[in-house]
Amino acid sequence: MNMRSKAWIYILSIIITLSVFCCTKENKDEPLILPPNTMADIDRNIYKTVTIGSQVWMAENLKVTHYRNGEQIPSLKQISWQGTEEGACCNLNDHPGNNETFGKLYNGFAVLDSRNIAPDGWHIPSNTEWFVLIDYLGGQMVAGGKLKDTSLNWMQPNIGATNESGFTALPGGCRAFDMLVDHGAYYSGFWWSSTEHDSKNIHYLQLNNYNARTSNLSHNCSKQQGLSIRCVKD
Repeated sequence: MNMRSKAWIYILSIIITLSVFCCTKENKDEPLILPPNTMADIDRNIYKTVTIGSQVWMAENLKVTHYRNGEQIPSLKQISWQGTEEGACCNLNDHPGNNETFGKLYNGFAVLDSRNIAPDGWHIPSNTEWFVLIDYLGGQMVAGGKLKDTSLNWMQPNIGATNESGFTALPGGCRAFDMLVDHGAYYSGFWWSSTEHDSKNIHYLQLNNYNARTSNLSHNCSKQQGLSIRCVKD
């Protein structure tokens, strides 16, 4: 192959590379065309949604890695989680494969960050909004079963689970600030409320495989814990 041919091949490879880059950038900037009953976050993750009574909820756990203004939410491993007082996220047990099914765990600092972790048009539910959902589903003794997914993602027996609400709650576990092992995975799910108890603690909802109840919304935990997030439409 002569020098002229090599030069043309080199130039052609640059043109192809630039074309791919430009197309990728243009596609990323284009508006998403969303199927019915879905929504998207700033990372272009698409989520199913469900209408339950007067509320519209995400039917999947949040997995976004940027605040609404585009700034990164730090992703921390278990060893780095302890002691942080800034917003952070992680995969359950630091395993990337858990992200697609369970979404991410977020600490309370991310929940309350003014840059807003919830996608545009959505927000993290308050205690009042969680109770609206629970009351619509028949109250605390039975609502958990109507919220829980019926798949084998839950440890069996998954008592009372019907998912008749379509909420599809999953057992994404919890990351404690003072432990190096995530706990509750596969038998418990924990979701943040936006209602603060005090300057260090926030309320949360808990579901378990061993009963059909909704638990602990009147309780609270440290902002340093890592819990799942479901958003409700504004």
